[in-house]
Amino acid sequence: MYTRPKLSVVTSTAQTLSRPSLSLKSPGPFPRTPISPVPPSPGAKRFSTIQAPSYNYTNSCKSKSILKKQPMVGATSHADKRIQFHGTPTVHCVTPIENPEEYYGTYTKLSKEERRWMNCQIPHPRVESWVRGDGMFLGICARLRLLGLVARIPEIAVQRLDFDDCHSDDISERGNRETNRGLLTLAIETSCDDTSVAIVEKNDRPRDDSARIHFLENVTADTRKYRGIHPMVALESHQENLAKLVNKALQHLPPVSEDGEDTSKWIRLSDGSQRRKPDFISATRGPGMRANLFTGLDTGKGLSVAWQIPFIGVHHMQAHLLTPRLVSAMSRAQHDSDVTSSNPPVAPEFPFLSILVSGGHSMLVESTSITDHTIIASTADVAIGDSLDKAAREILPTSVLDEAKTTMYGKLLEQFAFPGGSADWGSYCAPKTRGQELVKQPSPWGWTLTSPFANTRQLQFSFSFLPSMITKLMEAKKTAGEDVSDEERVSLARESMRVCFEHLGSRTIIALEELQQKARNKGVPEVKTLVVSGGVAANRFLMAVLRSFLDVRGFGHVEIVAPPPYLCTDNAAMIGWAGIEMFEAGFSTDLGGRALRKWALDPRAEDGGLLGADCWMIKDYGTTRFLTHTPSSLAASTTLTSAPSLVILSKRQQPACPQFFLLESKAPEALLQTRLDNGTTPYGSSSPES
Repeated sequence: MYTRPKLSVVTSTAQTLSRPSLSLKSPGPFPRTPISPVPPSPGAKRFSTIQAPSYNYTNSCKSKSILKKQPMVGATSHADKRIQFHGTPTVHCVTPIENPEEYYGTYTKLSKEERRWMNCQIPHPRVESWVRGDGMFLGICARLRLLGLVARIPEIAVQRLDFDDCHSDDISERGNRETNRGLLTLAIETSCDDTSVAIVEKNDRPRDDSARIHFLENVTADTRKYRGIHPMVALESHQENLAKLVNKALQHLPPVSEDGEDTSKWIRLSDGSQRRKPDFISATRGPGMRANLFTGLDTGKGLSVAWQIPFIGVHHMQAHLLTPRLVSAMSRAQHDSDVTSSNPPVAPEFPFLSILVSGGHSMLVESTSITDHTIIASTADVAIGDSLDKAAREILPTSVLDEAKTTMYGKLLEQFAFPGGSADWGSYCAPKTRGQELVKQPSPWGWTLTSPFANTRQLQFSFSFLPSMITKLMEAKKTAGEDVSDEERVSLARESMRVCFEHLGSRTIIALEELQQKARNKGVPEVKTLVVSGGVAANRFLMAVLRSFLDVRGFGHVEIVAPPPYLCTDNAAMIGWAGIEMFEAGFSTDLGGRALRKWALDPRAEDGGLLGADCWMIKDYGTTRFLTHTPSSLAASTTLTSAPSLVILSKRQQPACPQFFLLESKAPEALLQTRLDNGTTPYGSSSPES
């Protein structure tokens, strides 16, 4: 570190002209080299041999201004001030910019082989011509960075540039090794009472095992004595178990493939083993219990900062939607033993219709891409999972509830109602017409359960009727002094599930009919896949009811796709897969993103839906779509350039009904650079020349 020169000035009235002196104007603020606590950078060391002259001078004037006029004896009223230099000028080493990598880019040490590669390569004409000609919106620093990107990184540049045959074999092998490495993510799920951590990897190889779950473990909060989820107990469970699960998951990271692999891409564990560093961190951002979400979100951010890798905040329901795509990419050896079909899992292709059924959600969603989801129907009151749980607490015998090891009472209800599995519902047949749905089915005990909205085609769900009817029925039995036999309880459990699931099936058929008509009128692709996901999707009787509805109502060609039961409930594997799909699409989340208790999927919602949340960042390396808020008080102006960059989408002023502006750039290396009138600039950029 250089020593700053000590400055002092001597001023006196000019008594004689025999002594040479230097007249100076009153100086402004003296320029100072930026001071930073970091050690000298490699760039600073390069300037260490530069000798810049500096002169020593003193100031005897007590005033802050060195040229303030003071009356002197024997002098004129306006005496000239002179700065007189005494002694021999001293020389100090002055670095123009102490940390030039902040302005000119990070210093990268090149190996001998990389230097040879640089010498024999010629940049792609299109890239070179843009940098030297069309890149008029970039400053010299940005142009040098782009040229450095092309010249310094063989693993990336080899895919775009023509290179000499003298090194082609070696570079191609290294490029293929990097490509085959795949995307690796560590995922965290803490939206409710399940603490879950997973390590998921996706390879680009066209094989049946392009996706792999290296690690997946869940810890569910023990809230049995509350007969349901207790928020504080769930939060304490996250705090106690999350760090332990993450530490355990690190042992299952893939080992480093070769000794020569870049050390920045692996981590060393406490046992001395070397493991691959994840490419990014995925964590549930919402919707869910806010305090619980923050536990996982903050842990994920900490890992992202510690490992210097990107972070993605995942939408919980989007992850449920995309889970079947994870299953189709996995090898059958990884699937749960409950999957008995000999056919390979079907990969749902867009567009597809999804039924999301869980303890907190019940909705029909049309998905046309990983980020475009339209809610066709949702519940008007409570979710189907919550309804079945409440009904189960009334129907199940006390002995079953006391012996339960979980609070998933809907699952216990299925096991109680169908102890023989599919053999107990094999004779089920769905109503063939809308008229048959209205026919009541009285029980031998005199009670009847009816489905809501049976007389309308309204695309809406309602499940609050079930616990209300069951509670009234059981209270009436208790008041009359009648005992409820196990046989009646089994019948009541079966009828409860049948009514709920037929209500789902009826609305699903109406939605499919409307989508089919829209496809014919507008010429858009027809929906051929029905995805069923969420915790209730683990119910096998639900699958039988939906399949029967499709077959008897003319939609036998529609394929039902559902994950295995262990991936239907909340888990970190689905969070990791959704993170991978979003990361491949260019999305990541700024570290300032906060947990969202409510977060809609549909862009028509008040909060803007999936992409309406703040702190989304989009990385552009080609054709990319940008979705950003355009409220009246936040006008946006755009400049089209042609370099890869990061754009941060921030929602500083949330309008009552946010609008979106869809921008698409089709240039091969196009970048959409958005500048907001209130001073917001693209992420990583503060001025056009930076």
